[in-house]
Amino acid sequence: MLSTIFKSYQYVKKNILIVCSVCAISCATNNNRNEFNNYLLSDKLTIHFLEQYANNKVNISDPKGFIKNRKEISYTIDNTKVSIVSKNELVDFILVEYVLNKDLAFLAFLKKGENKVICFLFNKGKHKGQWMLIEKFEKSNV
Repeated sequence: MLSTIFKSYQYVKKNILIVCSVCAISCATNNNRNEFNNYLLSDKLTIHFLEQYANNKVNISDPKGFIKNRKEISYTIDNTKVSIVSKNELVDFILVEYVLNKDLAFLAFLKKGENKVICFLFNKGKHKGQWMLIEKFEKSNV
């Protein structure tokens, strides 16, 4: 009987350890996502590249909710109004790809009304630990 109690104790202990590990990984992932999204929403270079295709307004549709954590976000960077909305109406770009790893991120924006995707690659530097845009490229005829 004592061995049965000991085995069930180890089983419960193992399950608690698994649940705690999953929670810790999830929190780390959410922190990384929040940190990257905060960087992205304030990065003047990324907004400048998107503004080249729009006129002092950058309207982004985020239908899958990758960036926004509220219903809509609207702010201004260097006289450029940036809005992130959930609907595709009256937008310039649609966020079609969002891949975020520990120190690498890839975003792809479809230019609405055109057959063009603007892609951004970001890296989190090892020395300073800050996100940084390392590559921007366009793909046409997608």
